[in-house]
Amino acid sequence: MTLVPENRTLFAVDVVGSASTRGYHVGEIVPAITSLVDTALHRSGLAGEDVLDRESTGDGAILTLPGSYLGAVLDAAEYLDRAAVERNKRSKPEIRLRMAVETGPVGVVPGYYPAKTALDRMLNATAFKDLFDRCREIGASDEVNTALIVSEHAKRTAFSGDHLQVLREGEFVRLPVRNKEYTAEAWVRVPGFDRRTTAELITAGEADAAGADAAPEPGSGAAAAEPASSNSHVHNEVHGSHNDIIQADVIHGGVNTGRRSR
Repeated sequence: MTLVPENRTLFAVDVVGSASTRGYHVGEIVPAITSLVDTALHRSGLAGEDVLDRESTGDGAILTLPGSYLGAVLDAAEYLDRAAVERNKRSKPEIRLRMAVETGPVGVVPGYYPAKTALDRMLNATAFKDLFDRCREIGASDEVNTALIVSEHAKRTAFSGDHLQVLREGEFVRLPVRNKEYTAEAWVRVPGFDRRTTAELITAGEADAAGADAAPEPGSGAAAAEPASSNSHVHNEVHGSHNDIIQADVIHGGVNTGRRSR
């Protein structure tokens, strides 16, 4: 008999646009993320030993904590945003982060755990990335530093009681997520944007995606279809005897040459 693993809280952070960071700044990203995350956890009441596992993803990290710390981890996302704002005012490179929170059974032995897969799919979903980009486009350069996505299950569990100190349930907006085989309803929060604006940006993104799906591919049958044939025609009549060549430039239909009936 295999026992069900303990329920864990998963917290993922990922740097936005790290590939475009100048070479002499690349080495500063990982230490900066570690410092920002540790500061955020401390402000939410968590210590270093509360982190059961910390996995580096190159330009980000996945933290595993006890399931009972779900509320504190969500609060840490807000404190992480505040820390990023302060850092970006005085240090380079500026760091923008996408964050994701999920909860579920996760064992101590590395392996396949649905909760970790869901965490990755949410964090890297096109809809979530596009939303962050849209917020960056319309917001001031120092307004949009982080965005948070949370699973339906994690949100419902966290707000089932008095488990948080700074975040409020009303700050989240529903976002349908589709990434590979993963399809779910998630919830997002972008600091500095109210629910109405965030919802409008999500709707605009969905409309753009639907339009792109409906557009015909170049060279497809719809794009390369021949124009419909015309019903117009040219009718030539010859009266009497003629040795001339009778020619019509463009003919649709029949051409009639010969004597006119009397």
